[in-house]
Amino acid sequence: MKKKIIATALLASLLGACATVPTPLQGTFAKTTPRDAVTQPATQPVRWGGQIIKVEPKADTTCFEIIARTLDMAARPERTKDGSDGRFIACHAGFYDPEEY
Repeated sequence: MKKKIIATALLASLLGACATVPTPLQGTFAKTTPRDAVTQPATQPVRWGGQIIKVEPKADTTCFEIIARTLDMAARPERTKDGSDGRFIACHAGFYDPEEY
């Protein structure tokens, strides 16, 4: 029984190690957080993520207000309940339906 538990745990950790960053999110990015950017704007590309809390669609642009969260090794926001690196707004050309996000 103990061997099965150990084997399952080992398999789960090996599969977790296989997670990769999606191609559009790969690359080298500045370590600047949204909170840091308030006092020292980033001069290089950054990769931020988090929880969308508001979507503001306009005719030609849609803006998302996001609570910043630390990203995991697969560039996905970590699900933490305490603390954040602030908020940021990300805008993208075109209409994005708020019901989808």
